[in-house]
Amino acid sequence: MQIIYYNRKAKYKYFIFDKFEAGISLFGWEIKSIRVKKFNLNNTYITIKYNEAWLVGAKFIPINTTNKLIKIKNIKKILLKKKEISYIKSYINIKRYTCIPLKFYWKKHLCKCELALVKGKKLIDKREIEKKRDWDRKNKF
Repeated sequence: MQIIYYNRKAKYKYFIFDKFEAGISLFGWEIKSIRVKKFNLNNTYITIKYNEAWLVGAKFIPINTTNKLIKIKNIKKILLKKKEISYIKSYINIKRYTCIPLKFYWKKHLCKCELALVKGKKLIDKREIEKKRDWDRKNKF
């Protein structure tokens, strides 16, 4: 498993509750731009419409060899099972969680995505974690 992208700020900004593995529906030129690492996945999230999961905010930059007439869309379909979609939908609608991509990676020749159900941290929580880290560093030596 070769990791393409890892969301480092997710552990700082959110409490992570549950993780899923999902596939992504991409075009050939988007796969090529992933291989060259010309993409931006900051501020992306998962939304569910008509019982289908969609990745919103992903930006894939076309490389020079692709056709100039392609349409760039920031919405990509996420491939999940029906039970997983209903589980995520219930947490998003009822418990007000957010679903974000944690990492993108290659599994054999396929591009996969690890999704996470998260809840945002408040500033107080972030400060407490920083204090705990500093305390652990001081007491370690």
